[in-house]
Amino acid sequence: AAACKDYQDCYLRTPRAINQSVTYVLECIMDRTTKLDGTPIKDFAQIYNFVNNSFKAISQELTIQGVYSASRLEFFELSIRFYILASYKCCNSSESSTGWVGSQNVTELQRSINNYFSFLSDVRDVVGPTPNEGEIG
Repeated sequence: AAACKDYQDCYLRTPRAINQSVTYVLECIMDRTTKLDGTPIKDFAQIYNFVNNSFKAISQELTIQGVYSASRLEFFELSIRFYILASYKCCNSSESSTGWVGSQNVTELQRSINNYFSFLSDVRDVVGPTPNEGEIG
């Protein structure tokens, strides 16, 4: 679905803006306990849905723009960590009440891992060894 969209350059974030978006999602959204209207967030699965959608959009923008840098590897590392954390935090969530689907999370985790290693093999000569490579592999 999203892969078939026509993208206009004016709607794509710059690599700097993408990095700021990742930082915002991780620092301001992940630990939220209330929505903007003040109502409590009852389950991490609500946060998961927002972060998951944000990460999918960011990944797609990085691909469309052909960003080849260490910051893209860092994004993949952060997304892998997010999906692992989500598996832990949402393992007791009911699919019907929260929208959490564990199998979809596993799919996103695997996609992030595959993207990480695929991208790493493409840019290894440019970025050199990464500090977290052994942890992921």
